[in-house]
Parts: sequence; C-alpha cells; structure tokens
Amino acid sequence: MQLLGWIALCVLTAGLLRTRPLVAIILVVALWFFVPTVGSYLLTGQRFGPWTFHAASWLIFAIFGVQLACDPRSLMRAIGRHAYVFLVLALVLAVSFLTTRTVQESGGVVLFVDQMVAPVVLFLLIISTGAGMPSLLPVLRTVLLVFAAIVTVVAVCQWFAQDVLFYEAGFLTQFWFNPDTQRWMGTFDQPLALSLVLCALMPLVAGVRSLAIAVPLIALFISGVLISQSRVGLVVAAAGAVYAIAASRHRASTRVLALSVIGAGFIPLLISPLGQGLLGRVADDTGSAEARNDAYAVFLRDWSRYLITGDGIGSSYEAADYAGLQTTFESSILMYAVDIGIVFAVLYFGSLLTLVLVNRSRQAVPGLTLAGLVVVFVPQTYSGLATRSVAGIVVWTIVALVVVAAERSRESPRVTSREVGGYRADSDGRRAVVARRVNARVPTSWIGR
Repeated sequence: MQLLGWIALCVLTAGLLRTRPLVAIILVVALWFFVPTVGSYLLTGQRFGPWTFHAASWLIFAIFGVQLACDPRSLMRAIGRHAYVFLVLALVLAVSFLTTRTVQESGGVVLFVDQMVAPVVLFLLIISTGAGMPSLLPVLRTVLLVFAAIVTVVAVCQWFAQDVLFYEAGFLTQFWFNPDTQRWMGTFDQPLALSLVLCALMPLVAGVRSLAIAVPLIALFISGVLISQSRVGLVVAAAGAVYAIAASRHRASTRVLALSVIGAGFIPLLISPLGQGLLGRVADDTGSAEARNDAYAVFLRDWSRYLITGDGIGSSYEAADYAGLQTTFESSILMYAVDIGIVFAVLYFGSLLTLVLVNRSRQAVPGLTLAGLVVVFVPQTYSGLATRSVAGIVVWTIVALVVVAAERSRESPRVTSREVGGYRADSDGRRAVVARRVNARVPTSWIGR
C-alpha cells in the first residue's frame, strides 16, 4: 500500500513539474544523494522482494511517462541526435534483461533497473531538457556541488561522532558494514561511492568564480576522500584539485597562490587523524591487492565462458564466491562481463566513453570532460556500477552534462544577423560583438558559466 502511495506521489510530482523538468531532475538527484538504497524502504515500504527499486527510480519513470505524454518531440529529437548510442544501449539493456530473467532471485532485476535502466532514462531526460534550456548546465552543476558538499559534511560528522547517524537500521543489514568502522560514506551506500562522487565533481570546482568558495570546497572534498579511505580516490582527487585551480579563470599569480595554500594544507591534513586510516591502508592493504590480483586471474582463466553472454545481473558475485575469491571481481566492467557477456559489457562502457570523447567541448565549461573521464574509469577500480548505489546516477548525469555542453557549444556559433542587430559576424570587431551577445545570453552564478 505504501508503494502505491509513493508511485502516486511520484506521478503527481511529475505532473505538477511537467513544464519544469529541471526541477524534477534535481529532485531525482536529491533522492539518490540523501536516501541510500538501505533507506529507500522508508519511502516505498519495500524492504525485500521484486519491487524494492530505489525511490528515485520510481520518480524517474514517472517523469519520463509524463514527458512522453506531454512533450514527446523533445525526447524523440534527443534520441535522434544520438540514434546509434541509444540503439546500442537498447540492445545492451534488452540482453541484460533477458539474461537476468534466468536468475531465480529478484535482486538481479532490481539492480538492473536501479543501475542501468533508470540512469539511462535520466540521461535521456537531461539531454532532452538541456537542448532547450541554457540554464540546465550551470544549475545542475551547482546542485551537484552543493549536494556533494552536504553529504561530505555528514561524513565528517560521522567521523567525529564515530556513528553512522542516519539509516543505521538499514546499514546494519549490510554484511560489510561494521559499526566500529573508521570509513564513512555520508548518506551514500558505501565509502567508495562517496569517493567516486567527490573525484568526479572535483574538476568542476574549476568553474567556481570565487576562490573563497573554491579552496574550502576542495579542502572539504579532500577530507571526504580521506574519510572514505580510497587510495585511488586520493590520487584522482588530488589531481582534480590541482586541475580545478590551474584551469580556473584567475590570474596566474592568483592560481599559484591558491595552489600553494592547498599544497601547504594537504600534507597536514593527510598526516592528521583524518588521514590515518587511509595511510594505514597504504602501509598495509590487508591483502586487498592480492585479492584483486586473484580476481583478475580468475577472470582471465574463465573469460571464454562469458564472451557473448553472461549469467545475469548479479551473477558475478556468485561466480567470485564459487571461485573461492575473498572479494568481488573489483571492477565494474569485469563484473558486467560476467553478468551480461564481454561483448555487451564493452558496448555499454564503450558507449559511455564514446559519449565523453565525441562530445568533449572546448566551450567554457572547465573540468566537465575530465569529470566525464573520471566517471568512466574510476568505477573500473571497484564494483561501483555492480552495486546498488548512487554510482549509476552520477555516471550518467555527468556524461549527460558533457553531451549538453557540447550541444550548446555547437549551437553558439549559429548567431543570426537578427540576434546581433542586423550585422553579420564577418569582421574581428563584429565577431567580438557576437561573442559578447552570446555570452550575455548564458546565465551566470557564483559557480561560473
């Protein structure tokens, strides 16, 4: 009964926001950032069984249904602009569903919907909305940074309190969760999910116009990565922090000063109690590297079994257990290869990489292409997209922003004589006028353009 109530609320919300799809998209992101899968049942009432999709997935499908009924042309145009990508994704999703249906347990279908279907649908909603809404890119980027900052503050509070603070009953049902842990995740499902989000968003800090905001935000994100104790995350986040300052629109002397401040603060932060857990993992990985090497060896031994088709979403966990591994295959693409087959796993992740590389934009969107590369490659270092977490939504949202930015940049040169007061942009002076007029049409905020 509670599930029906939640679905009705999602449909009502989608209907009320039918002319404001960006607000609806922000609500989806908020649900995934602040309601982990272990807490989703509080909204849907479904803790176990085949209908335990994340609360945000129901909202995504409701928004899609309403937009399909009210504005189908925008959706069709978005699909048409990327027809080959959506054709490949449709094929991969169809194969994934069919192979997953062979698994008797419902968990595979739930994971398939939350991590594959719903994120792809959200990707479609974002690029269809962004085509006619110049404000989508700066607004959604700002929302992601603000939400990530809030989640990181929660993680810092968890570290100080040595308590999960929120959704404890749900986290206690997870086999990996230890109440005495030193690794925290804010309101995400795992510490590595927090690390992924912060690594992905770190380059986007380059768009923050005020260093008084950018530098503390970088320090906060680095603190969050330290709390997550992700070794890969620390390297990626540190590189992203350097890029965020180096690529910002400030004088060279100002950037050098900011980098000096961040560098001077990084070492004390790393050797502080906040970084002791991560340094301990670097000094003694408790067999993590060996377990990962064992997982790779097992996959290389058995890869021919999964060349064309796999055993269904979630089957990689059983395969790892059957092979005697102490961990999963520790890579999203390897786990998908076992789940849906190597060919279709390569098609899926290849589509993500292709979208980022083909749509990389030289428009003034600092850090966005780098963020896209981060969300493609970092999940390959752990089981991110093969777990029910915020990973799928973050990956496809960032990639959608890359696509929207590229489409906006391709449209920018198309300035007609009517838009510039009857003049053609055929001389240096008039090109400058065109540039000023175009830039004036792009909304700005403290986060930059």
